Amino acid sequence: MEGFVMEGEQERKTMERVNAWLSDSHLTR
Repeated sequence: MEGFVMEGEQERKTMERVNAWLSDSHLTR
């Protein structure tokens, strides 16, 4: 269960990073 929570936390951080990157790419375009 603990490993699952850690995996979800990592996935959420990755999604936030991807969303931020997409926003930056759209703004710079």
